[in-house]
Amino acid sequence: MEVAVLLCFNLQCPLTVLARKYSDSTRDNFDIYLPNWLARHNKLIYSAIFLVSVGVLVYRAVKK
Repeated sequence: MEVAVLLCFNLQCPLTVLARKYSDSTRDNFDIYLPNWLARHNKLIYSAIFLVSVGVLVYRAVKK
């Protein structure tokens, strides 16, 4: 479901789109409390963690 929402908003959180209307900042971390480098790459980092978790889950399910 979340992927569908992200696709509708050009791969951005709808709240980020709303917050951009009220801010002049163009930084990646203007609306969250993360370092700029992490805010810039958070989709990639957390997607990789998710895929590794799913891989481990599938491996453990097949192993039984």
